[in-house]
Amino acid sequence: MTEKLINALWKAVENEGYDRKDIQSKSRKREAVDVRIAVAQLLYYRLGYTQIQIAQVLKRHEHSIVNYWVNRNDERDSFEFREMSKILNKVVDQYENHLAKFEL
Repeated sequence: MTEKLINALWKAVENEGYDRKDIQSKSRKREAVDVRIAVAQLLYYRLGYTQIQIAQVLKRHEHSIVNYWVNRNDERDSFEFREMSKILNKVVDQYENHLAKFEL
C-alpha cells in the first residue's frame, strides 16, 4: 500500500477529533487505545500489513503488542472502536474503488 493511503487513514482519524500523536504515543487513554487497535486491525486484516509494518506505522519498537491488538481484541466493544473501524473501512473502500477504475 502506498504512503498516500496511510496518510488518508491518519487524516480520517484526525477528522474525527483524535490526535495522530496521541494514537502513536504510549498513551493508555481508552479512546487512544481503541483507535490504535482499529488502525492495527484494519492494516492487518484488510490491507495485509505484517505486524512489523503495523508497529512501524504506529511507532512501536516491538511488534508483540500488535500481535495482541490483532489477535486478542476481535470483540472490542466500545463506541470509539466501532466508529473508527467504520470510518477507516470507508477510506479503504474509496481507495480500492479508485484503483479499480484503472484496472484492465
